[in-house]
Amino acid sequence: MLLGRLFYFHKILRIESQRPFGVEELDGYYEKQQEEQKLFFDRHVAFFQYYRSGANYMDTYYFLRGKQESTIDMDVCHLNDEMGFSTGYDHLVARIMAMEMLYAFLSVKRTFLQNVADGMPAELLKIKGEYQWTGSTIELVEMVYALDEMKSINNGEAPIHELAAFVGTLLGVDIRDCYSAYTDMKRRKNESRTYFLDKMRERLNKRMEKDDEKEKRRK
Repeated sequence: MLLGRLFYFHKILRIESQRPFGVEELDGYYEKQQEEQKLFFDRHVAFFQYYRSGANYMDTYYFLRGKQESTIDMDVCHLNDEMGFSTGYDHLVARIMAMEMLYAFLSVKRTFLQNVADGMPAELLKIKGEYQWTGSTIELVEMVYALDEMKSINNGEAPIHELAAFVGTLLGVDIRDCYSAYTDMKRRKNESRTYFLDKMRERLNKRMEKDDEKEKRRK
């Protein structure tokens, strides 16, 4: 996790220091960066699917030295050259974490640029900046995954990381790593793992019950 964040900020530094000066060129520049990320995921699709599934039956092969014929050929920046202590797959996990956070970061950047280009009214931009999410990030991630599962936005066709980036942009929350938050949710031990959604349901029902009582007293 630490190396993944190091890779992420290293990429942010490179991308932002090399970005074009003209605002009209920025969206194309960020789009090109995202295309490079998609190529990365395509290149490592088998391992990415294993990692994303949360499986562990191949961990002995991937993460213990001496189990592979050779270490994986990694295209990482030179932040850690001690490959003798690694099979390379731990670095690949770090790269995946970094790429997911970076994709969300770039999605937020592009959403803002597209809003400006589309002539979003100043009143709406002002309102969007005034309303901030004051709950925890993982609570918001619960809502994002629930909306995705219910297919409530774009008929469920929006990729989860883009949906998280969009919701985070609206509410001023940096949801770069929604997958890790979702993994934490799955590890919860209670009968119900949707703590926030359960609390919302309980509170909303109580509010309606109180409103019903008030209406009865008026009659």
